[in-house]
Order: sequence, then structure tokens, then C-alpha cells
Amino acid sequence: MSRPGVQRGLPWLAWTATRALGLVGLLGLWVYGHRHVMAGASDLALYWRWAFEAHHGMVPYVHIRMMYPPGVLPFMFLPWGSITAYRAAFLVLAFGADLVTFTRLRRHGQGSGAWVWIGAGALLGPVFWGRFDIFVAAAMVLAVLDHRRGRPARAAAWLGLAASIKLWPILLVLPVLRRSPAGRRLVVAAAAVAGPALLTLPVAAWGGLPGLLDTLRLQAGRGLEVESLFAVPLVVLHSLHAASYQPQLTIAWQFVGRAADLLATLASVAAVVAVAWWARLALRSGERARSLGLLSFVLAVAVVATGKVISPQYGVWVAAGAAVAVGEVGRGRRALLVCSGAFLASTQALFPFLFHGLLAGAPAAAAAGVVHGATVLALALAAVRVARNPNPTAVTMLETQSVPHRDSTLPPGSLSPADPVLHPESTREREGCPARAAAAGLVPVTVGGAPT
Repeated sequence: MSRPGVQRGLPWLAWTATRALGLVGLLGLWVYGHRHVMAGASDLALYWRWAFEAHHGMVPYVHIRMMYPPGVLPFMFLPWGSITAYRAAFLVLAFGADLVTFTRLRRHGQGSGAWVWIGAGALLGPVFWGRFDIFVAAAMVLAVLDHRRGRPARAAAWLGLAASIKLWPILLVLPVLRRSPAGRRLVVAAAAVAGPALLTLPVAAWGGLPGLLDTLRLQAGRGLEVESLFAVPLVVLHSLHAASYQPQLTIAWQFVGRAADLLATLASVAAVVAVAWWARLALRSGERARSLGLLSFVLAVAVVATGKVISPQYGVWVAAGAAVAVGEVGRGRRALLVCSGAFLASTQALFPFLFHGLLAGAPAAAAAGVVHGATVLALALAAVRVARNPNPTAVTMLETQSVPHRDSTLPPGSLSPADPVLHPESTREREGCPARAAAAGLVPVTVGGAPT
């Protein structure tokens, strides 16, 4: 096989190998915390139970106490006759979403982003595919790629679907609206709310809105989970056998008591501050603007770093953000990659391998919890750094993203601002060829002595 053929085939080989390893772990064929990911106590078993109850006459948000917004309702139509059939169908969809994300990243010039996505599955482990969050992450990536191609309404629709499962991606519609032509903003906003609205209407029709509101209140009122950055002091105290700092199982394992309440409040305040800072970045324009990919990464990290609730599958959000941001970073690219990888790896170490020890207060598990907290903090600092140092080429591209299709007036073979090859990574491929770079809009074109 020729060298170009090997280069094209290597990502596919890596993707296949890492996904095969993940599937082996999901099926419990090796000693990977099987019961945490696939057995009766796992989230997949909970999803199957909801589907089973719905098919036996119980109504979601009325008789079934759901824990997620209505975006999860389509998963109740998966085979419900047995938990094995449900798992199989869910994993087919999860790996399908993974495959679509990987192929779209490669197709649209995201070579390094595709490698980030490949590595993330291996570093986070089988939980990468065993939760709803893989679909949220896939929708985020597709939204960013469509936005780059000058399709803001489609990007907003993807973000709306992501927000119908986990609410926070709806914030990413803000920069999409900000950078859309004034005449199209209403269409973009309608595209963003269409998916959530269509999924919520049936809930309203069968009288489930009170239950849906209870679900939202339940999530908002959750306490300080043991994996949160703000829970690290209590993890240490628990390892020292301080009786007042024992985690308890409610919706998940969390600390209770005055200290936990205070730290949870601090986390909520930090979240508000972080989101306000992110919104300020998102609303910038011109040379101060940040690309949607970079904003996706920064927002995902902000949600994780300031969350009083952190679950291991949240690492998929960070993976998606890193995959679409890595090519849009000026200074700080290495920090983004290293800190993201360290966070994902420490998350898998903590869950499932050391999770029981963490709950029991084992010193080794507590040390791993401290390391995990350190990687979250380092990831947050890396996100701040890359937010302050965007790739100038990526910022320039924002001015051309309102062009939805290729300009038919250009001669064959020339490059249009709407072409998917207009990605910062493509700059290196055209170095040394000023004419092609100028046609792509990657360097200024001089007309009458002045750059345009």
C-alpha cells in the first residue's frame, strides 16, 4: 500500500481498534467494572426500565419519574422485551453516532480533531458509549461543522436536539445567532427551538408538564457529588475517617451536611460567573470574536469544572469540544491536548476502577480523587488560555460563515469562502502557495496597495 494510502487508513484502523476494545469492556468480556457500565445497577438498565414501564401503560413524566428532558423519549421505542435486546439496540445507536462524528470530522478537514475523538474513547473507556451523552457530543460536533460551512440554521437545529437531552448546549445558539445575518436570525432561532418543542408537545398533551418541571427542579436541587472539583476537600476528610463527611446515595453518590451545602453553593456561584464570562466571549465580533468550536470547548469545560454534579460521561462533552477546537487554537494547543487527555484518563481511573474505594474512603482512591480534581482545574486553566489566544485564521473565517453555499461565479477549481477546506489546519497544506492561499481568503489580497 502506498504511503498516502497508509495515512488514510491509519485513522480508520485506530478507530476500529479503540472501539473494539470499548465494546469488549461494554460486554463484560474483560475485568472492566462491568456492573458499573452494563449490569443491573448501570444507567443502561435504568433506561431499559423506563422503556419497559412505558410499554406497559405507564406514562413518562406522569407515572415514570424521568431524570432527563424529553430528548430521551425516542429511546423508549428501542426493543424493550429484555434488557439484553435494549442494550444491543442502544449500543448500535451509540457506536453509530460515534462513527458519524468521526467520519464528519475527517471529511471536513479535521484531521487532528478526528485523532482527538479516537483517543478520547480509549482514555474515557466504555462509559463513552454507555450513556445518552454520546448523542449530545455528536450533535455538538455536527453543529460546529455545519456552522463552519455557513449553515447556521442547521447548526442551531443540532444544538436544539443536544439541549433536549442535556440543557446546557442551548447556550451555544447565542454565538450562532450573533454571527448570523440579521435577516436569518429568526429562522436560526426557530431551528434551535423546533426540536425541543416537538419533543415537549406530546408531554404537554398527555399531562406530563408538571412532571417535567419536577424533573428540572430535581436536577437543579442536586447536592455535591463525590467527583466534583468542589468535593475534593470532603473526599480528603472522608479518607481520614471523619464521620461527618460520609457520601450518601440519593440520585447519585453525594456529600451532605453544612460543609457540602456551602461548597455546592460556591460551585453554583462559580458556574454563574463562568457562564457570564463565556457569554461575553460568545458575543464578541470582528477580530475579538471566537469560533464556535473554541466556544464549545470552553463552555463544556466551564460546565464540568464548576459543576456540583460531575458524572464520568461528562468527559464526552470535553472530548467533543476538544475535537472541534484543536485546530482553532493559537497558543495553548499542547495544553488543550495534554489537559484534556489527563482529565479523561483520570476520570476512567476514578470510575469505575477506584470508585468503590472512593466511597469507602480508601487512601489510594482519595489520592486519585485529588489527582482528578487537579486535572479538572488544569483543564479549566487551559480553557482560559486558549480562549484568550484564538487562531487568527479561525477568527477571520467567522466573517465568511454567513455564505451558505459555494459561489457559482467562481471558476472551476477555485476556492470559495463556503468550501469545507477553509479550516485552519488547511493553512499548512497551502503554505508556499500564495495564490491558493489568497483565493481561500487565508491571506490578505492586495488591491490598489491596500489589503482587502
